[in-house]
Amino acid sequence: MTMKKIALFAAFALAAAVLVMGCEKSYKKANPDEVAKAEKAAQVQKTAEELKAKQEAEAAKAGPPIEQHSPATDPDCWGKADPQAPPKTFAVGAWNVEITENYKLRVVNADPAKPLTLGAVTDIKTAIEANLKNLAYFIDEFKKAGVSAIVISGDLAEKLDEYKTVLDVFGQSGILTLFIIGNRDKKEDFTAAANELGAKYPNLINMNRIRLADLGAATIVSLPGYYDPNYIHNPPGCPYNPIHLGDVKKLVEGAKNPVVLVSHGPPRGMGKDAIDQAVEAGNVGDPKMAWLIGEAKIPFGIFGNIHEAGGKAVGADMQNVVKPDVPSDKLYLNPGPADSDPWNMNDGSRSKGMAGLFKLEGGKASYKILRVK
Repeated sequence: MTMKKIALFAAFALAAAVLVMGCEKSYKKANPDEVAKAEKAAQVQKTAEELKAKQEAEAAKAGPPIEQHSPATDPDCWGKADPQAPPKTFAVGAWNVEITENYKLRVVNADPAKPLTLGAVTDIKTAIEANLKNLAYFIDEFKKAGVSAIVISGDLAEKLDEYKTVLDVFGQSGILTLFIIGNRDKKEDFTAAANELGAKYPNLINMNRIRLADLGAATIVSLPGYYDPNYIHNPPGCPYNPIHLGDVKKLVEGAKNPVVLVSHGPPRGMGKDAIDQAVEAGNVGDPKMAWLIGEAKIPFGIFGNIHEAGGKAVGADMQNVVKPDVPSDKLYLNPGPADSDPWNMNDGSRSKGMAGLFKLEGGKASYKILRVK
C-alpha cells in the first residue's frame, strides 16, 4: 500500500471514530430521563443557592453579627440561668418534671425512643366566647391524639383578665403547656397572669423564663417576642435582639435531642407558599432567624403571627409546602390562627380557627392541621 493510500485510510478511520463518538454523545444528550434529572438537580441547587444568598444579604442588612450585640436583657422577656436556684420537681400527669437554674425544664421519665406529639396553638388574640369554644375543641382533639404537651407561640390575649381566662383553660386541661409572648401581647399583663396561673397550675410553663424544655424525643427552645420593634403593638413588649439569637444558638448547641424552635414570628422564607407570606407585603419573616436556623442546624420549628400563611409547614428550603403526615428531616410549621375571626388564607380557604398536631419520631417530624368548621 502506498503512503498516500495509508494516509487516506487513516484519515477515514479517524473521521469514522469521531462520527461514532459524536453519535454516542448526541444519544446521551437526547436521553430524556437523564436530561430531566440533570435539569431538576440544577434547579434544586440554584434554588438553594438563591435562598442562602437572599437570607445572608437580608441578615446583613438587619444589623451586625450576633456576637457584636450586648443589650440589657429583660427577665420578663428572656429568662437567664440562675445557678444558685434550687431544683424544683413536680408531676404533670404521668410525667415527672424537674426545673433547674430557673431556666431549664426536663421530663425526667421521658423516653427519647418513644414518639412525641405536640399540640400547636397560636394567635388566640382575645378571650371572647367563640375563641374559648375553639380552644375547648382543640384541647379535646389534642387529648384524642394523645399529645404530650401543648405549645402556644404567642398572642394569647389583650388584657389581664383575658390572659387569666385563656391560661385557666389550658391549666384545667392538665396537659403540659409551654407558652411565649408575641408581638401583640402586653408584657405586664402577660407576666402577671403567667405568674398567678402558673402558681395555680403546675402544667403551665412560661417559656419567656424557662428557655429550654427537654421532653425526650425533642427539646423545645424558645425565642420569645418579635424581631421588628415597629410591630410591637403594646410597647415596650419584647422586641428581641441578635444577642437573644446568640442565646438560642448556645441552647441548641447544648441540647441532647432534636430541637423544636418556638417563636411567634416565622423565619424569612421565599415565595408565595412560605409560612411568612403576608398579603401585599410578601415574605416578612425574620432573616436573622432564618440564618440562625441554618447556622445552628435547627431541624424543626413552630411559629405563628402571619395568619394568612398558616395551615401548613415548609421544609429546609423555606418555600415549598410539605404535605401533612409526611415525616421530614426538616419541618417548620405555622398552624394558623386559633382566633375565631374569619380569615382568608393564602391557599384559598377561610379560617374560623386553626391549630396543629406536630409529631416527632425517629428524628423526623410530621404535622396535621385542625380546623374549626
